[in-house]
Amino acid sequence: MTKKIPVDLLLFDGTMDGIVLATRKGFNAKALKIPRSKLSEAAEEIKKCNVGVYFLFSEETVIGVETLYIGESENLYKRLQQHGVNKLDWITAIAFCSPDLNKTVIKYIEKKLFDAVKTNGHNATIQKAAASIAISEADTLFADSFMDEIRLSLSVFGYVALQKTEKSSDLYYCKSKDADAAGFRSTNGFTVQQGSVVSSTTTPTFKKCSYRILREALEQAGMIKDFVFQQDYRFNSPSAAASVIIGHNCNGLHEWRTAVGVKLGDVVN
Repeated sequence: MTKKIPVDLLLFDGTMDGIVLATRKGFNAKALKIPRSKLSEAAEEIKKCNVGVYFLFSEETVIGVETLYIGESENLYKRLQQHGVNKLDWITAIAFCSPDLNKTVIKYIEKKLFDAVKTNGHNATIQKAAASIAISEADTLFADSFMDEIRLSLSVFGYVALQKTEKSSDLYYCKSKDADAAGFRSTNGFTVQQGSVVSSTTTPTFKKCSYRILREALEQAGMIKDFVFQQDYRFNSPSAAASVIIGHNCNGLHEWRTAVGVKLGDVVN
């Protein structure tokens, strides 16, 4: 059974597109989403709890693959001000802070966040990837709990960088000419597995299809290299996945089949 989790949101501008503060009763921590253009307006709120870690999100160039910078500071507002001047490509900052944090713990969390985001297939950079950081057992438990809060807040704000890769034993297959792919139904979409092979050719009509742009973006990002998926990738729909793989616009409910040939559409319906 899905666990219900209460989260309190304060919308500074009356919309999720503006400054948003996320807190939870019983947790001495908060998350603050700040559009770059509103950094100065968030100064007072940031300074109330100025020690923590932060993400700088750039514009998404590949659907489902986020590009972000991860950092830490004992003076979050000053650091974000510096990034506002020096880093040109970010559009949204999300800061996570707690008065219970210290320099050693935030360095530990920063490294763990970087590793998790990279493992999940997103584009992450960090000023300097530290080696393994030794902290006490008590601090480790607190840091892991704080990371759970970060993961929850990011999801509330609409970001997927820390969402763990889903796995399933109920696989479907898409094959056509030299294309040979496997995947599974996942939350809000369809995930194609690492090692799946896409068609080396596309049809003339595919040039006018929006999925062509997606396929080219995946190739440019290195998600597809030499016609092979380099890691699991979640598409928004089975049709998007099948179209990219086969190289023409198609209905994924017909193209994806079980090992014994049952269409995905028949399973769903």
